[in-house]
Amino acid sequence: GQRIGFKPAGGISSTVRDQLRYARFHMGDGSAPDGTRLLSAASIAQMQTPTAPAANGEFSGISWFIKDVAGGRIVRHGGATLGQLSAFVMVPARRFAITVLTNADRGDELNRAVVKLALELFPGLAEPDPAPLETPDAQLAEYAGSYESMASRLELAVESGRLRVQLTPKGGFPTKDSPPEPAPPPVLAALCGPDQLIVLDGKKEFDTFSFPQDLEEFCHHAPETGAQFGEGPLKRTDWLPAWHIGNV
Repeated sequence: GQRIGFKPAGGISSTVRDQLRYARFHMGDGSAPDGTRLLSAASIAQMQTPTAPAANGEFSGISWFIKDVAGGRIVRHGGATLGQLSAFVMVPARRFAITVLTNADRGDELNRAVVKLALELFPGLAEPDPAPLETPDAQLAEYAGSYESMASRLELAVESGRLRVQLTPKGGFPTKDSPPEPAPPPVLAALCGPDQLIVLDGKKEFDTFSFPQDLEEFCHHAPETGAQFGEGPLKRTDWLPAWHIGNV
């Protein structure tokens, strides 16, 4: 049989053709190609309906991340594990879908570029690139501090009109005894919008991550994120989404 060194979540091996068939199903009425009813049309629509705030201007549906942009609604859910990063994006109203599978830790760089170009060329959806804002040190200081998830710790410090970002992996993945990976060099980031940061250098240049504005609502809907809080009252600058802490 086929040997897989590290299985994706659920142990499922998939292909681009498989995933595009999956996209076709979720852009349909819930029926299989042979007409078998698997989900109701109402369930398909409900899954793609925003129900809770996520990060970077997105919302969570049922298993999907959702974002409305000028010209249409983007529905997506890529994946990542050791050495594998994928993108899976649909624009159901335009009957458009794209999936990109990579076998590199920096595969998100390719995914981002390919998906952006495809969205512009086919369904005609173009989002403006985030741009760094000039921000006083006093305002940046509101975001300085230590942020923790189950997988890593993030330190933000003000440095000459920017935020210095240092990521420290904790280990424990894929097994609880896995040692942490070496910490990457620190990078600089800047505000690019309300409670949003953009990385300005290093391997993750142009990546963005965000601070949820309504922490109580966000943590109510996403208790599995593994965020840890320090002593004292909860403030909006005390937390970052756990899935972004590992992506700087």
